[in-house]
Amino acid sequence: MYKLELAHGLAGAERRAEAWVMMRDFDRAVGYLERVLADAVFYTPAILRLDPIWVPLRERADFKRLVTER
Repeated sequence: MYKLELAHGLAGAERRAEAWVMMRDFDRAVGYLERVLADAVFYTPAILRLDPIWVPLRERADFKRLVTER
């Protein structure tokens, strides 16, 4: 699936993360967010902390790690 993301860019990975949050599959959502943050310049942990789409993830340890480690 990561090859497909390369074809669609990081915006595609971000959209997939949003979709997984809406479907309540938080593990997959965080996995996509890790990829987005690893490859993106414009997408930052601060944006993750502020964007309301990620509210369901805010209490998860793996999400907290993402938004504090940079």
